[in-house]
Amino acid sequence: YVLISTSFLAEVSRIHDVCTRVRALWPNAGIVVGGLVLVELHRSVHRLAMQHMLRAWNADAYVISALGEVPLLEILRHEPGELAGLELPSTWTRDGAGGYRLSTEDAEVGPPIDETFVRWTRLDPRSLYHTVNLRTARSCAFKCSFCTFVALQGAHEMNRPETLRMELEELRKNGAARSIIFTDDTFNVPMPRFKELCRVLLDFDFEWYSFCRPQHLDEDTVRLMADSGCRAVFIGLESADDGMLKRMAKSATCKTAARGIGWLKKHGITCHVNFIIGFPGDVAANTRKIVPFMEDLGVDFFCASPWYSSPTAPISKQAEEYGLEGRFWRWKHDTMDIQRACELEIELLETPKHAVFSSEIAQSTFWGEILLLSNGFTVDETRRIAGTYNRFAGRNLAPEDLEREPALRELRDLLATRDVPVPPSAATAYRVGGAS
Repeated sequence: YVLISTSFLAEVSRIHDVCTRVRALWPNAGIVVGGLVLVELHRSVHRLAMQHMLRAWNADAYVISALGEVPLLEILRHEPGELAGLELPSTWTRDGAGGYRLSTEDAEVGPPIDETFVRWTRLDPRSLYHTVNLRTARSCAFKCSFCTFVALQGAHEMNRPETLRMELEELRKNGAARSIIFTDDTFNVPMPRFKELCRVLLDFDFEWYSFCRPQHLDEDTVRLMADSGCRAVFIGLESADDGMLKRMAKSATCKTAARGIGWLKKHGITCHVNFIIGFPGDVAANTRKIVPFMEDLGVDFFCASPWYSSPTAPISKQAEEYGLEGRFWRWKHDTMDIQRACELEIELLETPKHAVFSSEIAQSTFWGEILLLSNGFTVDETRRIAGTYNRFAGRNLAPEDLEREPALRELRDLLATRDVPVPPSAATAYRVGGAS
C-alpha cells in the first residue's frame, strides 16, 4: 500500500497528480488517501461531485476521518482487491461498478491519544530520515475564525508528558533520528504543560522544531526551549494589524506577538512568520504593515498568501455581515477579492526587506527551511538558498542561460558543502521509477 495525506494539498488537482504518479510507479500497490482536505471536501461539496473526484483520483480507499487509525489498520489487514464490502468507519471503497461506496456513516472512535505514539524500535532505522515528525496533541486549543482545525478534527486532546518521554526513548533506541518536528498546532499551549514537555526534551539530545504562539511565552520558557534543543518555530500570526487579529479571533495583538518573537530571537531561535492577505474586512493598508513589523523584529523567514475561503471555517457563518461570496480560491467580499489579494501579495514580495519569502509551492514553507537547517546549513545559508530560488522562480530562462548565472553556480557550491542524505522514500522512488 501507498498512503497519501492531503492535509497540505490546498489545490485539489494536486491530489490527482500524486495519485497518478504513484499508480505509474507502483501499479500493483493499493492506494489509500486521507487527510483533512478530504474531510473538508466531504463536508463541502455535493455527494455526486465527490464521486466524480474519487473516480478521477482512482485510489482504492478514501478515509474521511481526522484520525484514520481504525479504518487504516483494518485496510492493511486485506489485499487491495478485498476492500469492497468491508465495514470501515468513514471510508469510501470501490463498489464493483466503477464507483465508490461509503462503507458506513459512523464516525471513527479512535484509541486514546496516549496509546497512539509511534513505536520507533519496530521500524528499520534504514527506512527513516534523520528528521521525523511527532505529535503530543490532536486538534487545536483555539478557534480562530479562518481556521478549520477544530471543525474538522474535533476537541483538543493532549497526551501526558510521560508519553512523550516513552516515544523519545523509542526514538533514541532506534538511532536514526537527530531532529524532531512537532506537528501540534498549539505546541506551547498551555504553558505549564509545555514547560514539562521541554523538561522531558532536556533529557535527550534531539534538536526540534514546532509551531508556536509567541503571545503565550515568557522569557524563562523561551530559555527552556533553547536549552532543550529548539532551533526554529513557525508562527501563524496572520496579520500585522490589531483590528484584523481581532476579526480573526486570534489570541494575540501585535505587541504581545512582537514581545514573544523578541525573546525567541534573543535566545537564538529562528522565526518563520505567516500572514494571510484578504480575510474579510482586510484592506491594502494592512498588507503594507507587514514589512515594517518584520523589519523591527529581524524576522528571517515569512510566507504571505491569499486567504482560503473554507466553507467549514467559522467566518463562513458571517458571510452576510462581510458581503462574502464564493469559496476556496474564488471569493470576494466588501473590502477585497481574490485578484486584489494576489496583487497585494506580489507587491509585498517586491518590497525590499530582510525577511526571505518561503513559497508554499517551492519549499513547503517552514518544512523546506527545516530540511536545510537540520542538514547543517546555517540560518544565513538557508536564507541565501531560499533567496536565490526566489530570484529565478518564474523566469523563462533556457537551461544554457541558467548555467551562465553566477548566483546559481554559487548556490551549487554552497549546497555541495554539506553531505545531505537523500530521504529513503525518494531513493526508493528513484530506483523503482528509473528517473529522478
